[in-house]
Amino acid sequence: MNKHLFFAIAGHRYALPHEYVKAVHSQLSLSPVVGTRHWFLGLATFEGRLIPVTNLGSFCGLTPSEGCTVELDPLTALAALKVDNVFVSSSKAQTHVANDAEHGTSKKLPTLPGNSGGTSNVLREFVTGELVSDKGQNYHVLDVSSLVQSDRFINIKESFD
Repeated sequence: MNKHLFFAIAGHRYALPHEYVKAVHSQLSLSPVVGTRHWFLGLATFEGRLIPVTNLGSFCGLTPSEGCTVELDPLTALAALKVDNVFVSSSKAQTHVANDAEHGTSKKLPTLPGNSGGTSNVLREFVTGELVSDKGQNYHVLDVSSLVQSDRFINIKESFD
């Protein structure tokens, strides 16, 4: 079974497979980039590396995330995601719950509160349908590769629609 890093944004719980995570930073100094979308926080410098940082809560049209920054493995993407909380997990307690293919059904994902701009369920398309349970909590597994390759994530240029 894969190990996961568990995190939350606006009260919703997600899991990232460990192979996609390079590090978790409690605090990074950011340099804003003029002309970018509000959810793109800027560039952080850590150990000589430039790391683009996206506020995942803001990206989803939710409350801006205020906690840790999850740096992704560079083989996945040169990116980091600001989230509200990162949860310590017990790898022995992690259990695979199910995925849609195993049951032949589609899971109803939680409806995320949002705004009238239609971004309320942005992460829905980036959830694998798999659930992982740890310490009595269920976490939706995030398909981080699809997220970081999506046009919406890549296009950080400020829009004046």
